[in-house]
Amino acid sequence: ISLGLVGSEMCIRDSCNSTRRHPRQVSLCVELHNLLRVLWSGQWACCTPHALFFAVWRLMPSFRGYQQHDAQELLCFLLDALHEDLNRVRTPAPYEELDRREDESISSFADRCWRYDRSRSDSYIKDLFCGQLHSTIVCQECGTESTCFDPFWNLSVPIPQTKRKRTTVESCISSFSTTEVLRDDDMYFCGKCKVHRAVS
Repeated sequence: ISLGLVGSEMCIRDSCNSTRRHPRQVSLCVELHNLLRVLWSGQWACCTPHALFFAVWRLMPSFRGYQQHDAQELLCFLLDALHEDLNRVRTPAPYEELDRREDESISSFADRCWRYDRSRSDSYIKDLFCGQLHSTIVCQECGTESTCFDPFWNLSVPIPQTKRKRTTVESCISSFSTTEVLRDDDMYFCGKCKVHRAVS
């Protein structure tokens, strides 16, 4: 987070000074801002993030106590809380289900989905950490395709176990992107067949 927020000190400070923010969110934003200023000042060899630690406690009861906690869960919580606090959108666009239009290209549909998502929530944190996931479902009976684009903050990729090759980020993403067949309890409702079908 510190690398991603190097250029955002003023953005965070201005958000913390806004009277329209929820006071609990402001506390987290202020404490992160203060911690980053100490880390980047170069005046100390180390620092103790007690204030940020207790701000997280107040917002997320599951992190209270001194037990070990999941680092990815904490990162996701921090990104989400900061995104909400720094949200540029004051009046979100009404919710709607977006479907691909007839003769609309995949790239145009992706752009439309991304613009719609930005019209509902947008922040400096989202600029840095959010991506778009493309998924396509194909009915194995009639061949009907359903395409959707969803925003994501992180990907839980599998780690291939192999003795011959070194595991890389690229191989993990490749494994994550392989085609999967859904059947039995995981069947998908096909809009054309009007029944649940096996899909890939």
